[in-house]
Amino acid sequence: MEIFDNSEFDNEVFESIDAQNISFMAKEFSRCSFKSCNFTGADFYGATFEDCLFEECNLSLVQIEQTRLNEVYFNSCKIQGVDFSKCDRLLLFLKFKSCQISDSNFSQLDLKKTDFSQSDIKHCNFIETNLHQADFKQCNLQNSTFHNCNLVRADFSGAKDYSFNPVNNKIRDAKFSFPEVVELLRFFQIKIKY
Repeated sequence: MEIFDNSEFDNEVFESIDAQNISFMAKEFSRCSFKSCNFTGADFYGATFEDCLFEECNLSLVQIEQTRLNEVYFNSCKIQGVDFSKCDRLLLFLKFKSCQISDSNFSQLDLKKTDFSQSDIKHCNFIETNLHQADFKQCNLQNSTFHNCNLVRADFSGAKDYSFNPVNNKIRDAKFSFPEVVELLRFFQIKIKY
């Protein structure tokens, strides 16, 4: 695609770009904004995104193997089938706000203090993920798996449809809302009378 022919981009705004199945291999983006762009099936192999914003973009099935994502913000984006566990873990810092995230993998990543607030996070895997102080406020976590995660001081206020074993995850000082928090007790096979 002609607009992405250069290898380095700084402080640029890309709007309403259709970049389906385009290769961004080893390209570098710094302080760039992507608004209403379609990256479905794009290959970000080895690319670098620093201090970038994706707003109302479709990032479904994006390949991010060895992609560096430092200070990258996703606002109202669709993210489906993305394996974040394959990205470059050095300086990884992400923020998601009001996103539709599904069938994606966040396993074995350090996502300490990551903001996922107001997002639908469905059918996603968080296995051995560091989510210390992560923000899941007002999230829908339907069928997402949390196993052996650090959820210490994570905030699930107003979140719904989560279900994880509190014994297999560290949840000290995590915040939950009633009545959804009762779902955590089902792993103890007890009966609750209302």
